[in-house]
Amino acid sequence: MGWGLQKMYFSQKSGERYSITYALDSTHADLLIFGSSRASHHYIPTVFKDSLQLTCFNTGKDGEGISYNYALLLGIVSRYKPSYILLDISEGSFYKKRASPDNLVAFMPYFNTGHSALREIVVKRNQFEKLKLFSAIYPYNSTLISSLKGINNNQPDNLSGYLPLYGHLNIGTLPVLSNQSKNEIDSDKIEDLTNFIHVCKSYHIRLYILQSPVFMIESNGPAFAVLNNLLVNEGVPFFNFSGYLNTSDYFKDAAHLNNEGAQLYSKMLAGLIKNRH
Repeated sequence: MGWGLQKMYFSQKSGERYSITYALDSTHADLLIFGSSRASHHYIPTVFKDSLQLTCFNTGKDGEGISYNYALLLGIVSRYKPSYILLDISEGSFYKKRASPDNLVAFMPYFNTGHSALREIVVKRNQFEKLKLFSAIYPYNSTLISSLKGINNNQPDNLSGYLPLYGHLNIGTLPVLSNQSKNEIDSDKIEDLTNFIHVCKSYHIRLYILQSPVFMIESNGPAFAVLNNLLVNEGVPFFNFSGYLNTSDYFKDAAHLNNEGAQLYSKMLAGLIKNRH
C-alpha cells in the first residue's frame, strides 16, 4: 500500500503537491518566489521572466509560513543555487496565536527520496516521528485526495506555480483589523527567518523580502518592529506594499489580490527590481 501511495503521489502533474516536488527536484529557475497564499496568488512568474529576462518559478503554498519556506529552501539549495529569491511575509504569521502553525507535514512524502536536509527537519516534528516513519504508508496519510486530483488533471502547470484568483470584493470601505500589540511573538519563527536569510547569504543568493498588498487597515504589532530591525541589521531589502492597490477592484478578498491586481503588482515589482540592478 505504501508503494502504491508513493507511486500515485509522484505521478502528479499539477496541483500544489506537484509544485513541491517540482521545486525540490526539477526547477533550475533563476528567480524563485517563496511564501504562503499571498505568494502563490500575487506573483506571476511570466511577468518577471518578460521584464527581467530571468526564468522564474513560484513555490508559494497556501497556509504555510516561514518554517515551511525555510525547510523548502534547504531542500532546493542542496541541489542548485538560484540567483534571486523573493520572500513574501506577513507580520501576523510571526505570532504564537496563529491558528495553523507550520507542522511541515507537507514534506513527509520526501523522507525517503534522498533529501537529507528534509529528513533532519521531519524527524524533529516530535519524538516519535522516526519510529512512525518505519511505516511505508504513514508519509502519505493525508495525500490520497490531492494525488488523485493531480493525476486526473491533464492540464500541466503552465503558470509556473502561480495560482490566479478571479472576481473582486464588492465593498466600498476598508475593514479594520484589531490591534496586534498584545500578541506574543513566536521566537522560533523569527529564528527560521534569520536562518533563511543566512542560507541565502551563504549561497550568494540575492534576497528581497516583501509584504504584498492587503485590502485593510492594519495596526502594526510588536513583530513588525522586530522584523524591520532584523532585516535592517542583516542588510536585506524589505519592501512593505501592504497599502498598494488599495481599491476593491483589485482584490478577491481582504488578504488576496485577484488576477488583475496580481498583474499590476508583479509588473510594478519587476520594474523596481530591474531598476536596482
